[in-house]
Amino acid sequence: KEMYRVSNRFVLADIRLLKDIANHPSLGDSRYRIQFEGNFEGATVPYVVSDADEVANYILELDPKPKALRGTGYLHKVTEMAETPFSEVCMAILLIQKGDSETVTSEVDLRDLPLEFHIS
Repeated sequence: KEMYRVSNRFVLADIRLLKDIANHPSLGDSRYRIQFEGNFEGATVPYVVSDADEVANYILELDPKPKALRGTGYLHKVTEMAETPFSEVCMAILLIQKGDSETVTSEVDLRDLPLEFHIS
């Protein structure tokens, strides 16, 4: 929300998406093992996988309403450095074009993503 607020025209987001994961019991347990030069340093950070529909609907409800939401991506096996219940995620790039006070509808083009979206 803050990136959108401070942007002049566009927000570009690199995000991992899946469908229907909101109620997955192990969702919060996903971690990425930090490595430097191929050596695990003992530290982990969250490995964030977001629900595709929740993300799209959240973006489309921003104020002011986005002029456009576009996306591209592909399904990819999760790296061995991640500890997660998911074996494959959609590696997605989302481009949000900022609207203004006169924007009534958002152009949505997510056809280049390998997921089917349900946008409210």
